[in-house]
Amino acid sequence: MSASLSPSSATLGPVPLGTSAVAQLVATNEAGGPPVSARVTGDGFALLADVTVAPCESATVYVEYAASSEGEHRGTLELVEQGTSTVVASASLSGTTTASLSVGASSLDFGSVLVGATGVTTLSVTNSTGASLTLSPAAPFTVDPTQLPSTGIPQQLFVRFDPTAATAYSASLAIGSETVTLSGTGIEESDAEALAAAADAQ
Repeated sequence: MSASLSPSSATLGPVPLGTSAVAQLVATNEAGGPPVSARVTGDGFALLADVTVAPCESATVYVEYAASSEGEHRGTLELVEQGTSTVVASASLSGTTTASLSVGASSLDFGSVLVGATGVTTLSVTNSTGASLTLSPAAPFTVDPTQLPSTGIPQQLFVRFDPTAATAYSASLAIGSETVTLSGTGIEESDAEALAAAADAQ
């Protein structure tokens, strides 16, 4: 019998760790033999759906690449004859997965915030480490969300500063291997009024 896969190879990536990519190949089963089925071997590769191709037919095969570790991975897509499991066609698969962490700023300064009020700013983070990160800065700073999943796409963190006294504050926000310095000053309403008056006088 005669069967084929097109293209004869597929390369995926680089793909951020924790995400996936999909390749499309066309399986063709020419006349003269039984149906053929697709199967995949190799770490990180899998069929999105089972595929069986009858004689004189073609079908699209979707192969997902989602490796659990960074680096290069290789696999094979095969067409096997039903009943005998004989391999009648194959295509080579390769993929690259990368692990990275990108943080939009190394420091956040909230300036002067009234005691009892809240200062809020955003921070963009892209987590492609393959692991969820727990975020827990020291009071009076907080962050939402406190869990940062590995999605490989930018995510917005809302960082808040809630001063409880008229003093300067500083803390560190650990995000995986990165550290963001947080700072701000709590002021009383009388101090805010004095600052506003001084600004108006200029």
